[in-house]
Parts: sequence; C-alpha cells; structure tokens
Amino acid sequence: LQVHSKPPAYTHVNMNRYDPKNRPKRHPPTGESCHCKPPSSLERGDDVSANVNKTPCGERCLNRLSYVECVGDLSLKSGDKNPYWNCNCGPKCGNRAMSQRKFAKCRPSREHGKGWGLITINGVKKGDL
Repeated sequence: LQVHSKPPAYTHVNMNRYDPKNRPKRHPPTGESCHCKPPSSLERGDDVSANVNKTPCGERCLNRLSYVECVGDLSLKSGDKNPYWNCNCGPKCGNRAMSQRKFAKCRPSREHGKGWGLITINGVKKGDL
C-alpha cells in the first residue's frame, strides 16, 4: 500500500449506476413497515407514541431502529407497486437522509501512515445522521 503526499485526482460522483449485467443482488422485501403516523395525523393530535419529536419516523421508528431507510409515499399511486415500500409518511419522513442526499460536509485529509480519508468540516452532532 502506497501513501501519497497528494490525494488522487478527484472525480465527483452524483449517483452509482450499475452495469445491468453485474448489479448487486437486493435482499427480498420483508413486508414489514413502520407504524409511524403521517404528518397530517400528527397535526390533528392523533396518537404519537411512535413519534417522539412530532416528526414522522423519529427515534422509535421500526425502520430506523433496524437501520433501514424508509421508502414510500401515500400521495403517489405508483408507489403501491413497489415491493420495498415500508413507510406511509411520505417526503416529510424523518428517516430519509440518504435518499434526500442529506450528508455532512466533508473534506479530504491525510492520515499519516494510513492514507487518505474524509473529515467532517462542521462536525456531526447526535441525531444529525
């Protein structure tokens, strides 16, 4: 393993695109979904036991506790056909940071003897990711 004084040339990647012949296998859908309430029911004052901070899919969301990102939106009819649908809270769901591209700002940094890595610019607080 060679450690260089400069990072390799940077190429920005917006999205991974797989060769259709060599796609990674997806796990089959489990059929489980969270029991969090959509935002409209939170405003009416319905039972919010699954939603601690009045944000759908908060700390006690089944998907979040299982380290699975929520997928699905009741307002889209086409979503009913998605076998990976696991949430009815829609785009205001609090467990969609990756699909909404909410990442911590990072910069490359060299760790002596180990190579290059990323360091957050502003730090990451508990609950940010």
